[in-house]
Amino acid sequence: MNAEIWLRHPKLTLRHLRKRGKLPDLAHPHTLTEKYVWRLIFDRNPLFTVFCDKLATKRWIAAQVPSVRYADVLWTGDSIREAPKPLLRAAAYLKSNNSTNTNLKLSTNTLDEAGLHRLTRKWLEKDLYRLRGEWGYADITPVLFIEEDLATDADAETVEYSVYVFCGEISHVSVMTDHKSRDVRFARFREDGERMEIRRVLRKEYKLLAEDFRSPVAFDALSRTAKAICEGIDHLRVDFLWNGEDIFLTEIVTYPVAGFVRYDDEALMKEMSGRWDLHESHFFKVEQTGWRKRARDWFEENWREDR
Repeated sequence: MNAEIWLRHPKLTLRHLRKRGKLPDLAHPHTLTEKYVWRLIFDRNPLFTVFCDKLATKRWIAAQVPSVRYADVLWTGDSIREAPKPLLRAAAYLKSNNSTNTNLKLSTNTLDEAGLHRLTRKWLEKDLYRLRGEWGYADITPVLFIEEDLATDADAETVEYSVYVFCGEISHVSVMTDHKSRDVRFARFREDGERMEIRRVLRKEYKLLAEDFRSPVAFDALSRTAKAICEGIDHLRVDFLWNGEDIFLTEIVTYPVAGFVRYDDEALMKEMSGRWDLHESHFFKVEQTGWRKRARDWFEENWREDR
């Protein structure tokens, strides 16, 4: 089974070999990275196409979890040349719905109209399914949009939260302040607010939050909201932003770091993998056809989680 998967998906196989130094065991995925690669290949949960689309995510949240707030959309369009000129100088963010790292803070933008057009055309041409095998991005119709800047005050400290949910349970919450600034700081916490030890920082520019840091948002409330969003889904990362006044959903992530998450703490990665039961994935909940049906039959007969 491994040989067949490797031959059918050589790019993902070679990327795993390059990043992890070995071929992935996708017949019996055991590590966190192997499970993400397995998801990229096998799991076609239709909600992934929703969560990979920034605008579709907002619509889904409004319908499914209406108590959750998010940034309001001020404009959408196919070309930045169609956007109202006053908005291009407003306290707002320009984004595309179809990719990651496609956003620009308009109040500090230094590009002229031609430069902005070139940049946004590149955003709309990005195809993360073709480039990195992220299936959830395959059928998104690329669109530009401008959304409100959630910051209430230029001097207010914003706090970002990434909640990792596995099969209805919280693994941990990553907390970051002053993201994308020189003073960015972070830490990790358990669902009950217990601070986790961080042995070393993989990204040198990140400093640890002060020992006396107190979260402005209760972790148990944040966890309940994340669990409600993830109900019935085997694993998601749910991101929030505290803007000094309220908490907002910013993103629902299906493939963090394109599936190649790397932590300073190997024990945490093993814990995350241990919490993630792929039998709870959409792949095993619906009928499969073709090669995936044969693969599912093989998995159900031969799968072993513990080795």
